[in-house]
Amino acid sequence: MTAKENLGAELTLEEVYARFPDEWIALNVTDQGGDGESLRGRLIAHGGDRAHIYAEELAFARSHPGVHTAVFFAGPVTDPDSDAVIVF
Repeated sequence: MTAKENLGAELTLEEVYARFPDEWIALNVTDQGGDGESLRGRLIAHGGDRAHIYAEELAFARSHPGVHTAVFFAGPVTDPDSDAVIVF
């Protein structure tokens, strides 16, 4: 699948981590599940530039009021003194 074909695809959290390792991800959350692990969503954007991914997510959220989105890094936190936070 090319990057453009991936956009809009509904993926599980596991699929996101497998397809886009070490990339920033913006998702339109379609199912949160009850355990936090069964998150599903439609891919808004992905890539290595965090600022670009946040901008894509913001543009999407503004044009789709009321949607639930998430932005996160699909990889390990490389700074042992930092915390990882996922905001939904």
